[in-house]
Amino acid sequence: TVSADTVERLEVTKSPTPDMDGDSIGGAVNMVSKTGFDTKGRFVRISAGLTYRPFDDRMQGAPYNYAVAYSESFGGRLGVAINFGHRQLFTPQDTVTQTSLALANGVSGPTYTNTVGYTDERLLTSRWGGGVRLDYKLGDRSRIYWGSTINRLTDHDTDRVLAFTGPAAAVAPGFTDTFTTILPNTASTVNIQADNAYKDARTRYHQLGGNHNLAGLELDWNLYQSDSKSNYAGQRNWGFTARGIGFTVDQRGRADFPIVTQTAGPAITDLASFTENRYRI
Repeated sequence: TVSADTVERLEVTKSPTPDMDGDSIGGAVNMVSKTGFDTKGRFVRISAGLTYRPFDDRMQGAPYNYAVAYSESFGGRLGVAINFGHRQLFTPQDTVTQTSLALANGVSGPTYTNTVGYTDERLLTSRWGGGVRLDYKLGDRSRIYWGSTINRLTDHDTDRVLAFTGPAAAVAPGFTDTFTTILPNTASTVNIQADNAYKDARTRYHQLGGNHNLAGLELDWNLYQSDSKSNYAGQRNWGFTARGIGFTVDQRGRADFPIVTQTAGPAITDLASFTENRYRI
């Protein structure tokens, strides 16, 4: 998480230059951070906000965000810039997938729909980060600087999936473009799945450098150290499958959100009906 208050400018290079690494494949984007000399006097900015969806029962609390930026110069020689921020984001998403009979060119139909899946995805993201930059003027044409930034990201993604699948052999005659009946068959199934994914990422960057404008010579130098790490600490997957399921797919109300109704087979509301179960880590 980098606050906009920390960025002075973006330098975009569209082709390789002599100062780039030998294995560079193209241009580069250089984010130049602000210094304590970029503002007059003391600069402080604080911003905060939150997100709330009162009509969404999936809402988890009230994700919030804030950012603090401070910069100041002392005695015209020392410039100090400090920033930090935090942001939470909750993203719910509903997805419907369907599979229908593919018709040959010139064939007008009708076509059946034999697979319908519903996914309820909930992603909770938390980002925070901060940085410090110190600049010291050795003279009117010479300056050295030191800067460090730390950023952290955590993701918790939860998916709940319900999928109805019927083979072509189980499609009952008389289907239309908007209504399909799937007869019970060993290959006609309902699958309930729950996925949990966790991601924990961290980036650290430290830099020491200088700018020196000498007679007929401009010298820029820097030393930096950077490391990043991503840890996928918890990946969990549950799956339950019941076979011999008969169902109908009704698209007459909404083609993009069909209504699936069980008509035969073991009750999908009974856990004992799911005879093929797995747990994956």
